[in-house]
Amino acid sequence: MLKHILFASSFVIAAPAFAQTTEAAPAQDAPAATQQAAPQEAPAQSGPTADQIKQLVAGEWSKYDLDSSGALEQAEFASWMTDLRKNSEPTFDSASEEGAAWLQRAFEFADKDSNASVSQGEMVTLLLPAAEQSAAAEEPAATETPAESADNTTSSSDSAM
Repeated sequence: MLKHILFASSFVIAAPAFAQTTEAAPAQDAPAATQQAAPQEAPAQSGPTADQIKQLVAGEWSKYDLDSSGALEQAEFASWMTDLRKNSEPTFDSASEEGAAWLQRAFEFADKDSNASVSQGEMVTLLLPAAEQSAAAEEPAATETPAESADNTTSSSDSAM
């Protein structure tokens, strides 16, 4: 379950950063789906924590670090990102021109030190904002509701004038 939440969250955070205009709508719809699913789950459960992400990356690392170098080269990284993206978007085709371009941009984004490989720390950094955004998506919904209702009240009274 945690793996699926993390995969979906990473796509939600990564898609806007790498998205073309045609991908913007699905990426924006994903947080709404997360917010709708949250009330069905236990209210105390939030997105994965930094420790959970570190454990997940450490646990999955050997599956993708095929040469056991301790870092993911572009092909290894692309394999992991393809699996992540296919989890949330089963029709994703990494061999397509669009898919290859997305994977290239994702690799460049993840490789913070520009050494042509992605370390475990860089992978955690890539996935961590997704988890934080997923957790934060639940909190603002409760705090934004009164503000939205205040905005609606102001709009209603303005239009009455």
